Amino acid sequence: MAGIIFPDHPIRRRTTASLDRRRLLMGSLAAAIAGGSLVGHRAGISAQTPDASPAATPAATPIATTSSSAIADLLRVIPLDAAQQAAESGILFYYADVAQQLDAFGIDRAAPRDADNLVDATIALAVASQAFQYALADGFEETFGFQPLSVGQTVYFGTPPHDASVFRGGIDIATVTAALEASGYEHKTFRNGGEYWTLSEDGEVDLTSPVMRFGVGALNNAGFLDDDTVVFSRFASTVEGLVEHAQDGGKSLIDIAAIAASIDTFPADIVSVIGVAEQYLAAANVLPAGLTPEQLETFTKDLQTSNETIGALPRITFGAFGVHAGATVEFSAAEAAPADATPEDDLTVISEARFTTSSPEDAEQAAKVIAWRWEEVPSAMTAAPYSEIMTLVEAAPSPENPSVVALGFGGDSASTAWIQMVTTRDLLPFVQIGDTENAEG
Repeated sequence: MAGIIFPDHPIRRRTTASLDRRRLLMGSLAAAIAGGSLVGHRAGISAQTPDASPAATPAATPIATTSSSAIADLLRVIPLDAAQQAAESGILFYYADVAQQLDAFGIDRAAPRDADNLVDATIALAVASQAFQYALADGFEETFGFQPLSVGQTVYFGTPPHDASVFRGGIDIATVTAALEASGYEHKTFRNGGEYWTLSEDGEVDLTSPVMRFGVGALNNAGFLDDDTVVFSRFASTVEGLVEHAQDGGKSLIDIAAIAASIDTFPADIVSVIGVAEQYLAAANVLPAGLTPEQLETFTKDLQTSNETIGALPRITFGAFGVHAGATVEFSAAEAAPADATPEDDLTVISEARFTTSSPEDAEQAAKVIAWRWEEVPSAMTAAPYSEIMTLVEAAPSPENPSVVALGFGGDSASTAWIQMVTTRDLLPFVQIGDTENAEG
């Protein structure tokens, strides 16, 4: 996952050192998490029926009623077929409301690089686009005609190299197109009449182009979805799909019932969301790779004990991990945490999670199982209880939709923990245990 590079900032120095448990949790975007790739198992967006296959086709996917939240509005730009392709990574999307978060910190979005508290404001945002990694680099704005930290909202989805970065708000078409053409992009027209700008339609990398220093081809192609929304991708065909969807309409990611159900229950001040497909929470995919038989047996016994003690975790068809506006790390600029700092110091809900189940009864049972595991099952990454990472403050069916599990978390790591936990698949409290025998190897 890409992140914002803050040269010489203490967070960057800290996370390049040895990672103890607290330091692992504290690093996030400001540390420019390496990789930017969502390489993983194949996972589908499953239909909400007991016999649905892991990779349900669009025709088999339950369609939701129209959703109207700010998050849903941006997810609507992702066509349903692109959503199926995004599911290959397991992580369906990274969403961030940059404007709301920077506004919460009193940062002038017209000049974000001048803000002393920019690190604190952005550390909680789940942004995976290469554009954010280079947002503060000299020449980025002149090359592309916009500043990623000045946009309204952004969503990143897909499996590299067929991924896409969408930016909405703070986009001036004339400025962007002039910058792109001055940077060597060629203005072309798709077969359906939509316009796009390209350096290489087929994802080729021209190392002689000065643009390549920003993402090495990840921003090769660009197109506009409306008068305030631009999309970038390595392949022109990816941009074409989104431009055509914007012109013609049709079903989108947010029209999948399981996704809309959870997204619609988030509060309006959620500024960062990572959405995951059902299969991302399967034991075969969550348990760390390369486990010894003894380690695998330990994790399996922990989950089996959970079943025997509190009952089985019902099927979860979609998961989303969010953070509230204004969330940051209390000691984000410190070289180390205060000796007396503990997650229990603050029980304010800072981050939330949502899980779609099949019924209110399933949601109630899932809330009980997750709460028990949060206290009793050790983290696959830290070997300590998850309650030492964040404090679980609330666990119950959502009042807005009782088939959705609503979780609220507090503590000094609650603003950044999801980024680390989701990208490292440290998600045992939410895992389905039916296929633990397949996790080995």
